[in-house]
Amino acid sequence: MRPQFIIMTDRGTMKAAWISPTLPNRPPQLKVVEELAFVGPHQHYVERVTDMAGVYAAAESSSGQQGGQPRRAPSSISEVHWKIEADRRAVDDLVGAITKVLEREKPEFWSLSIPGDIHNLLVERLPQIYRDRLVRVLPKDLVRADPENIFAHFLPSPRSERS
Repeated sequence: MRPQFIIMTDRGTMKAAWISPTLPNRPPQLKVVEELAFVGPHQHYVERVTDMAGVYAAAESSSGQQGGQPRRAPSSISEVHWKIEADRRAVDDLVGAITKVLEREKPEFWSLSIPGDIHNLLVERLPQIYRDRLVRVLPKDLVRADPENIFAHFLPSPRSERS
């Protein structure tokens, strides 16, 4: 069995690794070759927005004076659009990072683990040459999983090897 190349990612983190095959008297090994964290997807909406025009309401207090208290409107259409744009930007960053690591490592085939809500968008934006080599997309977030959990998802079980 050949080593497998896997990429595990979520919106803000990417980890690329080779899984060495199981040999007699030697368990499989995970060799991480790239690990990146992106700041943007971990920030809240208000941390990203720099245009603070209108943040202080000209609300009147009970005494009739104008207050200068910051106001926070409930979730608005602009916030919803911002979240869509933030997802698009996160996917673009991930596609760029994945492309670079695939160019450098040159795996014959590879697998991807990514949360289900963005995996279609990410796969669609990958260059065709890398989509053709993609053998498995697992809609799970395994970025912070321990190696045994990763092996359970990507390596064949002992029963399937015997069959």
